[in-house]
Amino acid sequence: MIDRFDFGLGLKIVRMDIDATGKGTLTWSYTRRRATVHPVSAEVVAAFDAALTSSSFPGADVRKVERVACTDDETIFEAVVGGRYKVVIEPCGDEAGLDRAMAVLDNES
Repeated sequence: MIDRFDFGLGLKIVRMDIDATGKGTLTWSYTRRRATVHPVSAEVVAAFDAALTSSSFPGADVRKVERVACTDDETIFEAVVGGRYKVVIEPCGDEAGLDRAMAVLDNES
């Protein structure tokens, strides 16, 4: 997931890699800071996956949610699911319902 901000915080990138055992490695990167890497248990990965499943992301292929009133803030959420690339781009807000899934990972930062 990539968050781009226009109000001085710059860019945040969150990456999760999942191994064959179901455990993950979470990398948080920010502008002007060193990246931090944290192990993620299989239980947290499962909770993240369950929250992601309840969002509108699973039905996406490549989708941009248009919103005329918002400028310069953007969230890009990408994943490979079942060998298929999926992405949702949200110019502002949480139209695709991804905040609940990302909240699962907040305690892992």
